[in-house]
Amino acid sequence: MSDAMVLVLEDGFTLLGERGGLATEASGEVVINTCMAGYQEVLSDPSYAGQMVVMTYPLIGNYGATPDFQESGRPWARALITRQLSAFHQHWRTQQSLADWLDGYGVPILTGCDTRRLARHLRGTGAQRAIIGLRHDLPALLERVQRVTPLEEQDLVRQVSEDSAMSRSRSIRRSRRGHCASGPGCGWSLSTTGSSATSCARCVPAAWRSRSCPTTATSKPFSPTILMRLYSRTVRVIRGSCSLQWR
Repeated sequence: MSDAMVLVLEDGFTLLGERGGLATEASGEVVINTCMAGYQEVLSDPSYAGQMVVMTYPLIGNYGATPDFQESGRPWARALITRQLSAFHQHWRTQQSLADWLDGYGVPILTGCDTRRLARHLRGTGAQRAIIGLRHDLPALLERVQRVTPLEEQDLVRQVSEDSAMSRSRSIRRSRRGHCASGPGCGWSLSTTGSSATSCARCVPAAWRSRSCPTTATSKPFSPTILMRLYSRTVRVIRGSCSLQWR
């Protein structure tokens, strides 16, 4: 996909790149994210609604996409801007490529662009309204970017809340992680916690007080004392003063 695209900021700054997916146009507020991994969690986080995310880490999409990595039932970011969209993806839980996942929701990808230059510019100016489109539409985009609705004038809470119950239920049904191991009385699916543990975040404090911890699948009490003991022994191993043994 070599269609030339361009990002235009409200102050006239332009950034050239290429189309990484099927969608070619989006508008919103441009923000920076410095994560080296977790791009699917970022894009599906409702707090990014109305924003186009610039990933400063240069290679994005190399482990694909799967519902297990989502923070909600769909991507909420308006667009993804990256230096390089990986041409391959490999992970044992991957179900599709990042581009295919975003294409399913009409979220454009601007790739092959100088994200370092963009990040340095935004560091000095702060978040700005922006628009993405095809490069041959640049004159029109320079005019239209001034009409992009500011983030503070949008009811984003209503936007992300209207179908959140439906999206969450679909995400729960897709999840293969099951329910919290603390018991059927909890009722929380682990897909709602974003954790790969066998006990949800709400039940972990109760697990600490019990004789067995479902999170660690061990018969030993799970307590800060155990953690501090492990930490101390690990430090000694690193310093070469003893061997690591669990007693």
